[in-house]
Amino acid sequence: MDKNRRILVVDDDSGILDAFGSIFGETSGNPVMDEGRALFDDLPGDGSSVVTDPWEIVTAGNGEEGVLTVQAAVTDKIPFAMIFLDMKMPGIDGAETARRIWQIDPHVKIVIMTAYSEFKPEKISTIAGREELFYLRKPFARDEILQFARSLVRQWNLERERDRLQEKLREANLHLEEKVAERTRQLQRAHSRLEALDRDKMTFLRYLSHEMNTPLNWIGAACTIDKKALSESDQQMLDFVDMGFERLNTIVQGVLDYFEMVGQALPLHPKPISISAEISDILKEKIQKIQGADIRMNIRLDPDQTVEADPEYFRELLETLLNNALDYSQPGGTVTVTGNRAGEPFRLEILDQGKGIRTKNIRRIFEAFATEACHRREAGCGLSLPRARFIAEAHGWRIWAESEGAGKGARLVVEDGGKG
Repeated sequence: MDKNRRILVVDDDSGILDAFGSIFGETSGNPVMDEGRALFDDLPGDGSSVVTDPWEIVTAGNGEEGVLTVQAAVTDKIPFAMIFLDMKMPGIDGAETARRIWQIDPHVKIVIMTAYSEFKPEKISTIAGREELFYLRKPFARDEILQFARSLVRQWNLERERDRLQEKLREANLHLEEKVAERTRQLQRAHSRLEALDRDKMTFLRYLSHEMNTPLNWIGAACTIDKKALSESDQQMLDFVDMGFERLNTIVQGVLDYFEMVGQALPLHPKPISISAEISDILKEKIQKIQGADIRMNIRLDPDQTVEADPEYFRELLETLLNNALDYSQPGGTVTVTGNRAGEPFRLEILDQGKGIRTKNIRRIFEAFATEACHRREAGCGLSLPRARFIAEAHGWRIWAESEGAGKGARLVVEDGGKG
């Protein structure tokens, strides 16, 4: 941005106007004055010499002429940086002239020149409508004029550079806001497409699951065949059909139950439940499975700890977590169940010493149809833990898994309030 060094002098005394012309004219090319300007003006990058733009001095003989001169300068987009303005002039005085000038150009710096003590600064500021006036008493020294000029012109240029940078910042912010708004619209459209695709996927899977019931019924009809009337090889073939039917039927029913659950908000009917008593009851039903696998149960629960939960869904959640630990434990291993004390927020941990979970799959085991469970247990189809997650989140809980890797066991944690 080029420096503005335009100065307007408004005075009805032609001698004063000539003096100003002489003062600013003689500063150009004067080595002594160049050294003085170095205290105020910018130096070139290499510091080799002082580079000073010439002053441009314009004069006006009275207030009305000064106002018109400022108006023309603003119209031509070559505004003045500052004005030396005589206070006592025929026609409108300096204070009224300053007021009118500031209505046209609010940025220009104004120095009032006066030799009369009756013109109080407070009164002048009141008439001018602003307090940012500077005062120069007559008779004045040449160096005072130059000091005012250098300081105020520099200030004017710095303020305009600041305004320019602020405008660029506003434009950049506006551009950024527009980009953010457009990006938000793109993300909203993408989200809508993903939601539509997800609905289509769920609809298709429900349809597929229901449609599989018909061929399952046909296959199930094979169970009515009298095996005694068949040859040994045909009996073996029929056994394979029966096993395939049972497995496929289990998967289809599991898928149907899962989609029925996640397709709606769970109808919860919470009540206080003893965690210790509920787990004890479940383990009694699984005693043969536990003993058959030679698994040791280590229960560390406060018998007085309760949780507000829907009894049916809470039991399913517990059975899923315990089954997960039992199914993946090695013979002779230990399953440890721990929880918080009575009065503390609900938290339950079930730790096994089984096959563990690979790090890359630690999050996926709670996703529908995740393959980790199928890799670890052939009969699984990856829906029990997703159902458990859905139940936990419906209660406002968080559920997650921890494992140091394959062969190092796993810990499943569910707790109130989404902490952890």
